Amino acid sequence: MKKNSENGLSAASSSAGIEKIKEIERLTTWAVFGLSMITFGFYTFFWLFSRTKILNQNLHEEDRIASWIPIVGVISFILYFALSIGPALMISSNPELAATLMGIGGIIGLVYIIMFLVWIFKFRSRLNLLSGSHSGETFWLGGILTFFANILYFQWKINQIHDHG
Repeated sequence: MKKNSENGLSAASSSAGIEKIKEIERLTTWAVFGLSMITFGFYTFFWLFSRTKILNQNLHEEDRIASWIPIVGVISFILYFALSIGPALMISSNPELAATLMGIGGIIGLVYIIMFLVWIFKFRSRLNLLSGSHSGETFWLGGILTFFANILYFQWKINQIHDHG
């Protein structure tokens, strides 16, 4: 079998990878968008966490997304969310504490953003690896849309894989 020089997958194994990607539930992109909005972004992390688990189960151990990345991503988001709301509720009763918590929240927010970007780009590369896609091909996930649309883009591409047959 002819090997793909970029990711070491053969043509047969990339079609097997497509079948493995189909283990990820088909859900309309609008549903993902709506659930993310209604839950103030919490569904975004549920979606990414649950799909990362499925993706990792279908990858060789050396290709898996490290388990600490989703954990740190989720924890930093929850802390950032709490530290964004908490100080606003206490600003009149204890402005000094509120200011300190907002500063800490800003630092945690930076950690959250970095971890989220690392996570989505690792997820993107693993989906591309599993599908055996290359730049310009139908199932290829590009960097710009990954950055701006992340899970909406991922779900759209997963749906394309489901619809392809």
